[in-house]
Amino acid sequence: MNRIRSIPLSHTLPLLFIGLFLIGALLITALEYWQASKTLVTREQQELRSQINLLALPVRRALERHRVDDLSPLIGSLSAHPASDAIAISNADGKVLVASRYAWRGRPVSEFIPEASALRHTQNGTTRLVKVGHGYLAVNAVDYYTSGKAIREPRRALIWIRDDLRLERRAILHNTLDHASWLLGVGLLGMFALIYLGRRYIARPLDALARHAQRLASGDYLAKPDIVGKGEIAELAAHLHQLGQRIATTVAALKESVTLDSIGDAVIVTDAEARVTRMNLVAEELTGWPLAKARGKPLLEVLRSSTPARDSRPSTPYSGYYARGSSSAWRIIPR
Repeated sequence: MNRIRSIPLSHTLPLLFIGLFLIGALLITALEYWQASKTLVTREQQELRSQINLLALPVRRALERHRVDDLSPLIGSLSAHPASDAIAISNADGKVLVASRYAWRGRPVSEFIPEASALRHTQNGTTRLVKVGHGYLAVNAVDYYTSGKAIREPRRALIWIRDDLRLERRAILHNTLDHASWLLGVGLLGMFALIYLGRRYIARPLDALARHAQRLASGDYLAKPDIVGKGEIAELAAHLHQLGQRIATTVAALKESVTLDSIGDAVIVTDAEARVTRMNLVAEELTGWPLAKARGKPLLEVLRSSTPARDSRPSTPYSGYYARGSSSAWRIIPR
């Protein structure tokens, strides 16, 4: 049979409250950071798509007119976004035509965007988003036709926009830690309040209940527990008090039974209504009534059925009765 193990609540309750609080605070902080990071990613992806759509038409017009430098102001304004890391316009071969950094012009886009080689075959009008490094890379293909006296030829340009979310994530972490510090302060106050209430209304009543059980075990059956109020602990204390009273009554009855059996005379014990509650063996032999049948019977009924004694006069209401006979006597003790 498996035994149920117990632990001291006076030391365990504070540790339990502290552990639950720390776990809860950690989970709340982690959930807040995860939710904020998820919102950041969604917002940045929408921002990248918006920037791609904003550049698509001006890029087509500028390339058709051979006025690539007209895109520099627009690219510069988009580069002012806090998360913007790189913006470039390249031809189909990957050569940079214009970019957010002047030094990149004429160089392969793959030098500063390693993932460009795998994304050069993006279809016209389709925006692709790829997670790279600390952010996302958006690429879109723009088909256009060259203008001039010669035959117009179809060409393709690629718009590259890469962002870096490290600063944004640091800001989220800072805000999360700031909220966590407030949570920690308020939580500590609540935790101390819970520890106080737990010790006052759980640990202390249980200690009092244990002391009461020790008094019962030592023989103080009429001891009254020092526990008041409502709840399971108070009910248990009341049940233990009732148990102690029953044990005390049983012990007193056993002592009385031993005393009656040690008396050589016939003794009948009655209650306040003169009904038999106890008889010793001598009384059973003289009356002919075993205790099991006589218990609860009126005393006079038990006496009448036995051999009548001389000079026997029971009083009414019954307060006591003593009768002498030729060969025996009844000693009756009302209870």
